[in-house]
Amino acid sequence: MSQSYIDNEIDKVSKNYDFPLNLAMSSAWVLGNLKGINLKIFNMQKHSSLSDYFVLGSASNATQANAMAAEVGRQIKRLGH
Repeated sequence: MSQSYIDNEIDKVSKNYDFPLNLAMSSAWVLGNLKGINLKIFNMQKHSSLSDYFVLGSASNATQANAMAAEVGRQIKRLGH
C-alpha cells in the first residue's frame, strides 16, 4: 500500500466527519488497513475531560503495533493536529 494511497484515503475519511470524530475515524482506518484487530471507537465526551474519543485496537506483534502507531502519528500531524 503506497503512502499516497493512504494519504488520499485519510483525506476522504477526514472530510466526511466533523472534528474530533474525523481524527478517530482516520485513526481507525489506519489501524484496520494495517491489519489491526478488535478495533473499537469509544465516545468519551460525556465521561472524560481527557479525550473525546478513544480508539483501541490490537496488533499481532510489536513490530506491527509500532508501524500502526507511527502511521497514526504521521497522519494526525499531516492533518495539522
